[in-house]
Amino acid sequence: MDNVLLLVEPDVEQANVIKSWLKETGYTVSVAYSLKEAFSKIKIKPSLYYLCILDADFPGGITEGLEVCRRLKSDEVTKNVPLVLLTFRGRPNDIISGLDSGADLFLLKPFETDYFSERIRFIIDDMQSKKYMKGVIDLALIEFLLSLKEGGDKSRFLIALSKGFNRVIWNKIFPIMGFMPLQVTLERAKKTLGGKYSFVDGFTATEGGIQIDDAASGVENISWDEIAEGFMHFLYHFLDIIVTLTGNIVADMDMLKRWDERFIKSGR
Repeated sequence: MDNVLLLVEPDVEQANVIKSWLKETGYTVSVAYSLKEAFSKIKIKPSLYYLCILDADFPGGITEGLEVCRRLKSDEVTKNVPLVLLTFRGRPNDIISGLDSGADLFLLKPFETDYFSERIRFIIDDMQSKKYMKGVIDLALIEFLLSLKEGGDKSRFLIALSKGFNRVIWNKIFPIMGFMPLQVTLERAKKTLGGKYSFVDGFTATEGGIQIDDAASGVENISWDEIAEGFMHFLYHFLDIIVTLTGNIVADMDMLKRWDERFIKSGR
């Protein structure tokens, strides 16, 4: 048996449903009903599992589910298995908690069978296609964050976007470029926007990524769409500079152009 999906789902009935969906799509699925069982399965043969799907809505609540996520992503053996978090909770605060727990990608429940299978297939295919390429920026997490429905604290939405940026972009290129070039790139990207988005002007660079706490204080006075638009345009200019400066970092700039149509002009 090779290339197995690990499903961590405490509810037996729900586990059987999700497992059947995945098997119909052609995947081999192993089910763990607890953190202990997930650890034991992965540690026996870490290379066997190429994706973990974790339902964060545990009997003890989202806190218990996120603790499972955190434990899996902090363990030296299990942390390298990409983790997709399933949850009913799609507000920025919940997504921030999921990011802080180490989730790589998210799927919000409820979802149709076909949609779930299609998204898992896409995630796996995309992951496999980039497996042997160095310096590839995977924007799937940012795309998910930009697609969140309006609601909740706008400053927390911006914080979620910044955490996603730091996770999939800054942390990827920091070891390649170092702090000073990234700090200069950040300032150049902000300057390119010409002050159009005031909250972007407040972004500052740290070795851990962009810091937006000071900038977030003013976003309650603008629309949810303007936050998404401003962040997307900042992201485009930042990556455009990075790709131009380096020959070993790849980012899908065409995808960012498509987002402008999908998330902004269409009203998401």
